[in-house]
Amino acid sequence: MDMQQIPGFLLTALEVASFAFIFVIGQGLLAAIISLYVVDKTQRRQAIRHNYPVIGRFLYPFERVGGCATARSLGSAYAPFPWARA
Repeated sequence: MDMQQIPGFLLTALEVASFAFIFVIGQGLLAAIISLYVVDKTQRRQAIRHNYPVIGRFLYPFERVGGCATARSLGSAYAPFPWARA
């Protein structure tokens, strides 16, 4: 083997390894999303998760943050209106 053949071989090996890594990560993400979909469609306790599988899971963290964020961002905007007071 020449010294000039080694870099080409290493580049090819690196390209194959990076493709395999990205492929494995993509397959793992796809498997996780499919399993979340199946779990959400088969459960019957929460209607949001059943009707909107995978996406419905994001509602609950946004609900926790939403009250504080809405109160802080819109609190001063609605202050002059008497019907906006709770």
